[in-house]
Amino acid sequence: MAVKLRGYQSRILDATLESNTIVLLPTGAGKTFIAAEAILRIGAPALFFVPTIPLVAQQAQALRSRPGMPTVGEFHGERALPTNFSVLVTTPKAFQTAQGRGISTLAWDKFNVVVFDEVHHTLKDHPYRNLALMLRATSHRPRVIGLTASLTYAVGEQKIKKSVRQLCSELRVEQIEHATVEELVSDGYHGSAGRVAEVRLPEVPHNPDIVSPRNRRPHLVRAVFFGRINNRLATPFAMELMAVITLIEEEIGRTFPAFESPLGQPNLKSWGDYANKKAKEWGNHACLFSLEYWYEALRILVVSWEEADDACTAFLCMTRCDEDASLLWTRNTVEVALAFFERAPSTYPRFEHLYNTLVEKFAEHPGFRGILFVRQRVTTHILQHLIRQHPELQGLLSTAILYSSNASATPSLSLSRGQANESLRTFGAGEANLLIASAVAEEEMDIPAANCVIYFDAIDHAVSFVQGRGRARQDSSSFVVLNERGDRPVSLLAEQEVEQHRLAASFVLNEEEEEEEEEEEEAVASRHSQLQREQGARRYLVDPTLSTALANLNTFCKKTKTVLNEQMIDPNTCTMTYQSVMRTVSVMGEGNGKKSARKAAAINMLDSLDFDMTENP
Repeated sequence: MAVKLRGYQSRILDATLESNTIVLLPTGAGKTFIAAEAILRIGAPALFFVPTIPLVAQQAQALRSRPGMPTVGEFHGERALPTNFSVLVTTPKAFQTAQGRGISTLAWDKFNVVVFDEVHHTLKDHPYRNLALMLRATSHRPRVIGLTASLTYAVGEQKIKKSVRQLCSELRVEQIEHATVEELVSDGYHGSAGRVAEVRLPEVPHNPDIVSPRNRRPHLVRAVFFGRINNRLATPFAMELMAVITLIEEEIGRTFPAFESPLGQPNLKSWGDYANKKAKEWGNHACLFSLEYWYEALRILVVSWEEADDACTAFLCMTRCDEDASLLWTRNTVEVALAFFERAPSTYPRFEHLYNTLVEKFAEHPGFRGILFVRQRVTTHILQHLIRQHPELQGLLSTAILYSSNASATPSLSLSRGQANESLRTFGAGEANLLIASAVAEEEMDIPAANCVIYFDAIDHAVSFVQGRGRARQDSSSFVVLNERGDRPVSLLAEQEVEQHRLAASFVLNEEEEEEEEEEEEAVASRHSQLQREQGARRYLVDPTLSTALANLNTFCKKTKTVLNEQMIDPNTCTMTYQSVMRTVSVMGEGNGKKSARKAAAINMLDSLDFDMTENP
């Protein structure tokens, strides 16, 4: 059955039929529709990769809605591989794991078309990149189509060019097709493309005590914080918070002699995890659960370079640490804790600025439907709590929260898959009119009814800028930014979007020898980075035993950002292949049954990896 395509859709579709293509279009402009048409015209079987589980069902349904589409199957880590499909919508990790087991229907040469939805993920340490490199290494040449609203996370003309060349080279893409704002509008698209952000920065007093942004190195944030604490250079708020936590730790140490402070651990998330684990091990003691909250509040402060005293205080009050102090601690600790809360402001500029913006936008948009983006999962809970407590907003807004269910906000605050789906349902049905979401909502859902997008935290790159803006596509929608990075203001991100489209308009892969040389330099740099990761994880290759081989191998692969392909070729024989940009190592293990064969293969793999590293340090 023939379908009517917009002018730009028809032009871009013709390009995908000729050669491997990246389709660069804003949200709602028909990227999936173009891919579906390409699959129909080139012919199944086809693979359709999506980065997350929620997108599997969404994109599968979109493909099924196209008349004439053959059988569409869905596959991810929580769903079995369908036995009958012509088009498979799948997450990359599930596909790679299943392909590594030797499932014949998933061999690359079985597919005529391979689509990468949100193809910009290929530029990160993401399963997409592993698949792109594996596909490139095969002799099979299916048609590759990449879909995205933004090509790269890079900022700066040269970095954008470099990352886009890498993306296209690894996917064997020969052209990038896009549409101008004028072309989109003339063809009947009404969306967010070209919309200017309303930048409304709150008037927050400058704090001379915090670390200057130009001196911040994320991997050093914990060391810098405790160095400032020990030298009494930290903010007064940070010093007082640490004083309370130190007293609480001393009290818990007297009650539980086995207790050891986890604050020496470099992984900040492990602090709250430790307190939560010990609370459950030692009789569900309320004091240990309370300590978890104090640790999580400290983590909020540390990762913000001591700026987020507002979120830290709000979290402690949300978890009733102020009210419970007198019930849990001895007099001295209670006095210090209550003094800490008494000195904390009753309100903060950032929150007041958000409240005022929400009230204004609620009045501006009849039938208000807003999405409030935040950077951290825990912030979704904090802002939901504050809005529900606000005397004016609680009567205007019904809130729901959304973030990836793969990881919790804190040990005691999480969102299950069912709860995430319920948040989407209530927002889609209008039962909730404000969705408070992490970056996962930038690309995991399509809610055309939203008419206001607000960023509470600074936007890091053009991908978030374009995708977040695209969540609200009505002509009269608002796009508001309440914070921005000093080195990446919204004006710069808007320029990067324009630069990406300028590059797309003139893109020719390897048009000069200089670019080929740069690509080789990039490949050398990528191999060097991988070698450093493998050398850093080398300790997991030493002295493997049957009891630790699989665990060590899995840890090594995790540390080196590489997926291990495993296949049982018969009930007693297992093969394993380790493939990175630096090397490919394949081994075989035999045993009495699957379990022992896998262990034997793991030992052989660890030995081979260590030997190869010795030969090629």
